Amino acid sequence: AAYQPFRQAVGWVVRSRPDVLDHVAAHDLESVSRLLPELRPADAPVPTDISDDERFTLFEAVTALLRSIAGQQPLLLLVDDVQWMDRASVELLHHVVAHPTSAPLLVALTSREEGPAAERRVAQLVAAAERAGRSATTIELSGLEEDELAAVAQAVVEEHHGAPLEPALVAALHRATRGNPFFARETIRHLLDTGDVSTSRVLAVPDSVRTVVDRRVEALP
Repeated sequence: AAYQPFRQAVGWVVRSRPDVLDHVAAHDLESVSRLLPELRPADAPVPTDISDDERFTLFEAVTALLRSIAGQQPLLLLVDDVQWMDRASVELLHHVVAHPTSAPLLVALTSREEGPAAERRVAQLVAAAERAGRSATTIELSGLEEDELAAVAQAVVEEHHGAPLEPALVAALHRATRGNPFFARETIRHLLDTGDVSTSRVLAVPDSVRTVVDRRVEALP
């Protein structure tokens, strides 16, 4: 759904700290109610498609709301998996980071390597923040080294009382997951759930390790 990251983040704050709304202008709350039904009167009509003018008003209102909350207590806005965000959410996020503020508002973004488009999206958000005079720091995380990944994988195997992993298997797992500990754990668990853990089976893991993770998620009750 459009604006889903903001619906979740702002909605959580509103539900856990409704008192913060006492310091937000009424017209801003009215605009934000487009995202949060709980802010609308019960008999209010359901908002329809939003015009360009209404979109700008909404962006201004959400930004003002975040600044108001941060003015009452330091606020961390965490947006995960920016590379998968819908266009409307990206535009709203761009509006938020592009506005300078003296309030203690920290915006933290995470993004996976999903090609040039994802890298461009993050770069544009960082540039917008810097143009607004805000400090922006980029931290690139790399995968674990082979010996570090071995410890992670072995811990999973030991949960199932398995034998020590062979170096060749660990090397194959490291290549398949590029050192990503989450993918490595889920791959090992998938192999344990569907048979044994062997080098040949690791080599047969689908090209996209995410497929393995998706299969495990689908199997959850």
